[in-house]
Amino acid sequence: MKKLKLKGFKLRKPNINPFVRMSLGLVCLTLCMVLVGDMVLGLTSDERRALLDQRKKICETLAVQFSELAEAGEVDTIRKSMQSLVSGNADVMSTALVDIKGKTLAFAGDHATHWEPPGGESSTPTHAQVPIFSGDKKWGTVEVSFAKTELDFSGLMEDPLVQFLAFLAIAGFAAYMFFMKKTLKNLDPKAVIPDRVRSALDLLAEGVVMVDRKGDIVLANLAFASKAEKDVNALLGQSLSKMTWHSNDVKKKRVKDKNLPWARAMKEGGNQTDVLLSLTTNKDEKRHFSINSSPIMDDKENMRGAMVTFNDETALQQANAVLVDMMDKLKSSQEQAKLQNAELQRLATQDPLTSCLNRRSFFEQADLAWAKAVAEGEPLACIMTDIDRFKSINDKFGHMVGDQVIEAVAKLLVSNFRKTDLICRYGGEEFCILMPGAELDQAVKVAEQARATIAKSVSEQLKTKEPLQVTSSFGVSSLKHGAKDVAGVINQADKALYLAKQSGRDKVSRWDQVRDNKAA
Repeated sequence: MKKLKLKGFKLRKPNINPFVRMSLGLVCLTLCMVLVGDMVLGLTSDERRALLDQRKKICETLAVQFSELAEAGEVDTIRKSMQSLVSGNADVMSTALVDIKGKTLAFAGDHATHWEPPGGESSTPTHAQVPIFSGDKKWGTVEVSFAKTELDFSGLMEDPLVQFLAFLAIAGFAAYMFFMKKTLKNLDPKAVIPDRVRSALDLLAEGVVMVDRKGDIVLANLAFASKAEKDVNALLGQSLSKMTWHSNDVKKKRVKDKNLPWARAMKEGGNQTDVLLSLTTNKDEKRHFSINSSPIMDDKENMRGAMVTFNDETALQQANAVLVDMMDKLKSSQEQAKLQNAELQRLATQDPLTSCLNRRSFFEQADLAWAKAVAEGEPLACIMTDIDRFKSINDKFGHMVGDQVIEAVAKLLVSNFRKTDLICRYGGEEFCILMPGAELDQAVKVAEQARATIAKSVSEQLKTKEPLQVTSSFGVSSLKHGAKDVAGVINQADKALYLAKQSGRDKVSRWDQVRDNKAA
C-alpha cells in the first residue's frame, strides 16, 4: 500500500502566551528541584517502598516454600500454608495454587472476587504471580491478591508528597504569572531597541509609536511625546488606547478602544490609513491627527503588535476652522446685504405709509403691462379713486387720523383686488389701479365692491372720539376707449372720477359716461 502524502498541509504550533510558557517551565523546574531534594535529603518517609519490599519478601518466601512442597507432592500442606497466610496477614486478601495447565488445585480467601489477572506472567503491586518449580521445570503458579492501599493509583492523591507537589504546581503557576507580568511590564523596552533606530525615529517630524498586542506602548519617538505633552520615557508601558481619543467629526464622541486604528489593525490583520482622531492633552488642548497603523507579525505569522504613525494636522484644522468662520461671516454678510437690498428695493418701489407701489415703480410696471396687452390684444382696465372730503378730515381730526384713514383704505383696496393688479398711491389720498386682462364691466364691478367695503368698514377700524364716516369715489376706463398709452387711460379714469365727485361722491363712474355727458 502506498503512503498517502498530504501536500500543502502544515501543522501549526499552538499559539500559547509567552507568560504561560515561562510560568509552566518555572513550575516544572521547581517540582524537579523538590523531588531531587527529597531523594537526596530524604525529607519524606517512603512507606510505599517499605510495603513493596514486604510483599516482595512474602512472594519470595512462598516461591521457595511451595516449590519444595510441590516437588514432594504436598498439596494439602500448601493449602494449609495459604490459609494461615491469609488469616494471619491482613495485607493478603486471597491466594490460589494453579498448575501448569491452569487448573486451581487449592485456594484461600475469596480469590474469585479479589483476583484480577494482570496479564501474561507479569505482576502488579496488588496482584502477584509467583512461579513454582519442581526441579528445573515450572510446576505451577501461586496467585496472591494484596489489599488495595496507597500503592494503587486511585489513592495516589492521598499521598502527602503528591498533595504538596500539586499545591506547589498550582500556586506556583499563579504566582509566577503574576510576578512576571508585573516585572516584565516595568522592564525598559528601550534595551531591545538599538540606539541608532531610536535616534533615526526621533529625527522624524511625524509621531511614531509601537504597541504590543494589548495596546501598551513599547516604543515612542520624541515627536509623538512632544505632541502628546508627555515625557517619552513615561509613555513606555502605558496604554495608548487609554489616552483621551475623540472622533474628528461634528459629534466629537469618545472613541471606544476596539475602534481605534491600531486595535482594528491587529484584529483584522490589515492596514488602517488616514483615520482622523483628536487627542486631549494634559493641558486640555486638542491635537488633531491623521493616523496610519499596520500590524506587526513574526516569522510564524503570529500577531506581535502594531506600528502607528501620527501626522499632526492641528494647524490645518485650525486654519480650516478660521476659514469656515470667515465663510460663515461672509455668508451672513451676504444675507444681510441681500436683506438690505430687498429693503432698499422695497423703499425704492413702495409707498412707506401704505406699502402700495409708488408712482415711479407703478409706471415702470404699467408700461410693460400696457405693451403686452396691446401686443397680445388682451383687455386692460384702469381705476382712479380718492377719499371723499379728505381735507375736512385732516382739518377736524388731524393728520394722524388722516394717515390712519389712508392706511385703512389702502388695505381694503389690496384685499378687494387681485394680486396681479397694480395698486399705486398716486397722490396724497388718491390711488390708481391697473388691472391687466380685465374688461371695463369687470373693473366697474370690482370698483363697486371696493367702494361698498370702504364705506362700511373703514369707520370701524378708526379710533376717534367722534364718529367718522369715510367714503371713496371711483373712476374707471379701459384700453378699448381709445387711449394711446398708460398716461392716456389714467387721464380718462381721472376724468371719470371727477364725474363721480360732481355727482355726489361715494360713487363709481365710467369713461363712457363722461363722453356721453360731453356729447349731451
